[in-house]
Amino acid sequence: MNKSNLVKISLLVLLLFLLLPILAETRIASAHEDREVSSGKYLFRVGWISEPTYQGIANGLELLICRGKCDSKGDGTYSNGETGAFDTLKAEVIYGSQSMPLTLLPVPRNPGKYDAIFIPTKIGDYAFHFFGSIGQDKIDEKFVSSPNTFDSVQPLTAIQFPDKPGFNSAVQVATSVPSTTITPVAASVASSDVQALKDQLLAQQKTAQDAKSAADNAALFGIVGLVAGVVGILIGVGAMIIGLRSRGSAKPTEPEKG
Repeated sequence: MNKSNLVKISLLVLLLFLLLPILAETRIASAHEDREVSSGKYLFRVGWISEPTYQGIANGLELLICRGKCDSKGDGTYSNGETGAFDTLKAEVIYGSQSMPLTLLPVPRNPGKYDAIFIPTKIGDYAFHFFGSIGQDKIDEKFVSSPNTFDSVQPLTAIQFPDKPGFNSAVQVATSVPSTTITPVAASVASSDVQALKDQLLAQQKTAQDAKSAADNAALFGIVGLVAGVVGILIGVGAMIIGLRSRGSAKPTEPEKG
Protein backbone atom coordinates (compact mmCIF):
# COMPACT_ATOMS: atom_id res chain seq x y z
CA MET A 1 0.00 0.00 0.00
CA ASN A 2 1.58 3.26 -1.13
CA LYS A 3 1.07 6.66 0.43
CA SER A 4 -1.52 7.66 -2.21
CA ASN A 5 -3.77 4.68 -1.44
CA LEU A 6 -3.43 5.26 2.30
CA VAL A 7 -4.53 8.85 1.88
CA LYS A 8 -7.55 7.79 -0.22
CA ILE A 9 -8.67 5.21 2.35
CA SER A 10 -8.26 7.69 5.18
CA LEU A 11 -10.32 10.31 3.33
CA LEU A 12 -13.12 7.82 2.60
CA VAL A 13 -13.32 6.74 6.23
CA LEU A 14 -13.27 10.37 7.36
CA LEU A 15 -16.13 11.16 4.97
CA LEU A 16 -18.17 8.28 6.42
CA PHE A 17 -17.41 9.59 9.90
CA LEU A 18 -18.71 13.05 8.97
CA LEU A 19 -21.86 11.64 7.35
CA LEU A 20 -22.85 9.50 10.35
CA PRO A 21 -25.08 12.14 12.01
CA ILE A 22 -26.94 12.68 8.73
CA LEU A 23 -27.40 8.94 8.19
CA ALA A 24 -28.60 8.47 11.75
CA GLU A 25 -31.09 11.32 11.40
CA THR A 26 -32.44 9.83 8.17
CA ARG A 27 -32.95 6.49 9.91
CA ILE A 28 -34.82 8.07 12.81
CA ALA A 29 -37.18 10.04 10.56
CA SER A 30 -37.65 7.37 7.88
CA ALA A 31 -41.35 6.72 8.72
CA HIS A 32 -42.36 10.37 9.08
CA GLU A 33 -43.50 12.95 6.57
CA ASP A 34 -41.56 16.19 6.12
CA ARG A 35 -43.40 19.22 4.74
CA GLU A 36 -42.49 22.87 4.34
CA VAL A 37 -45.15 25.15 5.85
CA SER A 38 -45.77 28.90 5.48
CA SER A 39 -43.69 29.18 2.30
CA GLY A 40 -40.79 27.30 3.86
CA LYS A 41 -40.64 29.31 7.08
CA TYR A 42 -41.27 26.11 9.05
CA LEU A 43 -40.72 22.42 8.49
CA PHE A 44 -43.24 19.98 9.99
CA ARG A 45 -42.13 16.37 10.56
CA VAL A 46 -45.14 14.20 11.40
CA GLY A 47 -45.55 10.53 12.32
CA TRP A 48 -46.31 8.11 15.14
CA ILE A 49 -44.44 8.07 18.46
CA SER A 50 -43.76 4.35 18.02
CA GLU A 51 -43.61 2.52 14.70
CA PRO A 52 -44.86 0.13 13.50
CA THR A 53 -48.25 1.06 14.95
CA TYR A 54 -50.71 -1.58 16.17
CA GLN A 55 -54.40 -1.49 16.92
CA GLY A 56 -55.28 -1.22 20.61
CA ILE A 57 -51.77 -0.29 21.85
CA ALA A 58 -51.10 3.16 23.31
CA ASN A 59 -49.29 5.32 20.78
CA GLY A 60 -49.84 8.82 19.46
CA LEU A 61 -48.76 11.74 17.32
CA GLU A 62 -45.12 12.80 17.13
CA LEU A 63 -44.59 16.31 15.74
CA LEU A 64 -41.35 18.17 15.12
CA ILE A 65 -41.45 21.83 14.10
CA CYS A 66 -38.28 23.53 12.89
CA ARG A 67 -37.80 27.12 11.79
CA GLY A 68 -36.59 26.48 8.26
CA LYS A 69 -34.79 23.22 7.50
CA CYS A 70 -34.22 21.09 10.59
CA ASP A 71 -30.67 21.56 11.87
CA SER A 72 -29.78 18.38 13.76
CA LYS A 73 -27.21 18.46 16.54
CA GLY A 74 -26.48 14.78 15.90
CA ASP A 75 -27.91 13.65 19.24
CA GLY A 76 -31.60 13.51 18.34
CA THR A 77 -32.24 17.20 19.13
CA TYR A 78 -32.32 20.28 16.90
CA SER A 79 -30.80 23.73 17.17
CA ASN A 80 -33.74 25.46 15.43
CA GLY A 81 -36.75 23.68 16.96
CA GLU A 82 -39.80 25.94 17.30
CA THR A 83 -40.76 26.14 20.99
CA GLY A 84 -44.08 27.31 22.44
CA ALA A 85 -46.14 26.22 19.42
CA PHE A 86 -48.54 24.23 21.63
CA ASP A 87 -49.93 27.51 22.99
CA THR A 88 -51.58 28.51 19.70
CA LEU A 89 -51.36 25.43 17.46
CA LYS A 90 -54.21 22.91 17.65
CA ALA A 91 -54.19 19.28 16.50
CA GLU A 92 -56.71 16.54 15.87
CA VAL A 93 -56.61 12.94 14.71
CA ILE A 94 -59.01 11.84 11.96
CA TYR A 95 -60.22 8.36 11.05
CA GLY A 96 -62.80 8.23 8.28
CA SER A 97 -65.56 10.68 9.23
CA GLN A 98 -64.56 10.73 12.93
CA SER A 99 -62.15 13.13 14.59
CA MET A 100 -60.80 13.77 18.08
CA PRO A 101 -58.85 16.78 19.42
CA LEU A 102 -55.32 16.06 20.63
CA THR A 103 -53.32 17.80 23.35
CA LEU A 104 -49.82 18.69 22.17
CA LEU A 105 -47.23 18.26 24.92
CA PRO A 106 -43.62 19.47 24.53
CA VAL A 107 -41.04 16.69 24.80
CA PRO A 108 -38.56 17.43 27.62
CA ARG A 109 -35.05 18.48 26.56
CA ASN A 110 -36.03 18.35 22.88
CA PRO A 111 -37.04 21.84 21.68
CA GLY A 112 -39.51 21.84 18.80
CA LYS A 113 -40.78 18.30 19.39
CA TYR A 114 -44.32 17.61 20.62
CA ASP A 115 -46.29 14.44 21.42
CA ALA A 116 -50.00 13.71 21.82
CA ILE A 117 -50.90 10.23 23.00
CA PHE A 118 -54.00 8.19 22.22
CA ILE A 119 -54.93 4.56 21.45
CA PRO A 120 -55.78 3.79 17.81
CA THR A 121 -58.64 1.28 17.98
CA LYS A 122 -59.12 0.52 14.28
CA ILE A 123 -56.74 -0.60 11.57
CA GLY A 124 -56.13 1.48 8.47
CA ASP A 125 -55.14 5.03 7.56
CA TYR A 126 -55.19 7.93 10.01
CA ALA A 127 -54.76 11.65 9.42
CA PHE A 128 -53.35 14.40 11.64
CA HIS A 129 -54.75 17.89 11.15
CA PHE A 130 -52.95 20.99 12.45
CA PHE A 131 -54.67 24.37 12.56
CA GLY A 132 -54.37 27.65 14.39
CA SER A 133 -51.18 29.69 14.32
CA ILE A 134 -47.49 29.86 15.14
CA GLY A 135 -46.72 33.42 16.08
CA GLN A 136 -48.42 35.54 13.40
CA ASP A 137 -48.46 32.71 10.84
CA LYS A 138 -51.74 30.91 10.18
CA ILE A 139 -51.50 27.11 9.97
CA ASP A 140 -53.89 24.64 8.33
CA GLU A 141 -52.20 21.38 7.30
CA LYS A 142 -53.35 17.75 7.10
CA PHE A 143 -50.99 14.76 7.06
CA VAL A 144 -52.32 11.34 6.03
CA SER A 145 -50.69 7.94 6.62
CA SER A 146 -49.59 6.07 3.49
CA PRO A 147 -46.69 3.95 2.21
CA ASN A 148 -44.85 7.17 1.34
CA THR A 149 -45.49 9.12 4.55
CA PHE A 150 -45.99 7.37 7.91
CA ASP A 151 -47.37 4.00 8.95
CA SER A 152 -50.99 2.92 8.79
CA VAL A 153 -52.31 1.10 11.87
CA GLN A 154 -51.81 -2.67 11.66
CA PRO A 155 -54.01 -5.38 13.23
CA LEU A 156 -53.00 -6.52 16.70
CA THR A 157 -52.97 -10.14 15.48
CA ALA A 158 -49.74 -9.34 13.62
CA ILE A 159 -47.81 -9.44 16.92
CA GLN A 160 -49.95 -11.82 19.00
CA PHE A 161 -48.60 -15.30 19.79
CA PRO A 162 -49.45 -18.12 20.15
CA ASP A 163 -53.17 -17.23 20.25
CA LYS A 164 -54.46 -14.41 18.08
CA PRO A 165 -57.65 -13.14 19.76
CA GLY A 166 -57.33 -9.75 18.06
CA PHE A 167 -58.39 -6.51 19.69
CA ASN A 168 -61.32 -6.46 22.11
CA SER A 169 -61.98 -2.84 23.05
CA ALA A 170 -63.17 -2.16 26.59
CA VAL A 171 -64.89 0.91 25.19
CA GLN A 172 -66.93 -1.27 22.83
CA VAL A 173 -67.97 -3.51 25.73
CA ALA A 174 -69.01 -0.51 27.82
CA THR A 175 -71.08 1.05 25.06
CA SER A 176 -72.89 -2.24 24.46
CA VAL A 177 -74.49 -1.95 27.93
CA PRO A 178 -77.83 -0.02 27.93
CA SER A 179 -77.36 3.53 29.21
CA THR A 180 -80.15 3.03 31.79
CA THR A 181 -77.95 0.59 33.68
CA ILE A 182 -75.20 3.19 34.25
CA THR A 183 -75.78 4.96 37.54
CA PRO A 184 -74.32 8.41 38.38
CA VAL A 185 -71.95 6.76 40.83
CA ALA A 186 -70.74 4.34 38.18
CA ALA A 187 -70.33 7.18 35.71
CA SER A 188 -68.19 9.16 38.16
CA VAL A 189 -66.04 6.14 38.87
CA ALA A 190 -65.57 5.55 35.15
CA SER A 191 -64.59 9.19 34.68
CA SER A 192 -61.99 9.02 37.43
CA ASP A 193 -60.63 5.78 35.99
CA VAL A 194 -60.28 7.39 32.57
CA GLN A 195 -58.39 10.35 34.07
CA ALA A 196 -56.12 8.00 35.99
CA LEU A 197 -55.42 6.10 32.77
CA LYS A 198 -54.60 9.34 30.97
CA ASP A 199 -52.19 10.36 33.75
CA GLN A 200 -50.55 6.95 33.63
CA LEU A 201 -50.17 7.10 29.85
CA LEU A 202 -48.62 10.58 30.07
CA ALA A 203 -46.07 9.34 32.60
CA GLN A 204 -45.29 6.29 30.44
CA GLN A 205 -44.93 8.52 27.40
CA LYS A 206 -42.35 10.75 29.08
CA THR A 207 -40.42 7.73 30.36
CA ALA A 208 -40.47 6.06 26.93
CA GLN A 209 -39.38 9.26 25.20
CA ASP A 210 -36.45 9.73 27.60
CA ALA A 211 -35.42 6.11 27.10
CA LYS A 212 -35.71 6.47 23.31
CA SER A 213 -33.53 9.59 23.30
CA ALA A 214 -30.93 7.95 25.54
CA ALA A 215 -30.84 4.83 23.34
CA ASP A 216 -30.45 6.90 20.15
CA ASN A 217 -27.62 8.90 21.71
CA ALA A 218 -25.84 5.79 22.96
CA ALA A 219 -26.12 4.09 19.57
CA LEU A 220 -24.83 7.15 17.74
CA PHE A 221 -21.86 7.67 20.05
CA GLY A 222 -21.08 3.97 19.84
CA ILE A 223 -20.94 4.12 16.03
CA VAL A 224 -18.80 7.25 16.18
CA GLY A 225 -16.37 5.56 18.55
CA LEU A 226 -16.20 2.46 16.36
CA VAL A 227 -15.46 4.48 13.23
CA ALA A 228 -12.83 6.51 15.06
CA GLY A 229 -11.17 3.26 16.14
CA VAL A 230 -11.23 1.89 12.59
CA VAL A 231 -9.64 5.11 11.31
CA GLY A 232 -6.84 4.79 13.85
CA ILE A 233 -6.23 1.13 12.97
CA LEU A 234 -6.16 1.83 9.21
CA ILE A 235 -3.74 4.70 9.62
CA GLY A 236 -1.51 2.64 11.91
CA VAL A 237 -1.51 -0.38 9.57
CA GLY A 238 -0.84 1.84 6.56
CA ALA A 239 2.05 3.54 8.30
CA MET A 240 3.52 0.18 9.33
CA ILE A 241 3.29 -1.19 5.77
CA ILE A 242 4.92 1.91 4.32
CA GLY A 243 7.67 1.69 6.93
CA LEU A 244 8.38 -1.97 6.18
CA ARG A 245 8.48 -1.37 2.42
CA SER A 246 10.79 1.60 2.86
CA ARG A 247 13.18 -0.50 4.92
CA GLY A 248 13.04 -3.36 2.44
CA SER A 249 13.74 -1.12 -0.53
CA ALA A 250 16.70 0.62 1.09
CA LYS A 251 20.03 -0.85 -0.14
CA PRO A 252 22.96 -1.22 2.31
CA THR A 253 25.97 0.89 1.40
CA GLU A 254 29.15 -1.00 0.50
CA PRO A 255 32.39 -0.12 2.32
CA GLU A 256 34.92 1.78 0.29
CA LYS A 257 37.88 -0.19 -0.96
CA GLY A 258 41.26 0.95 0.30
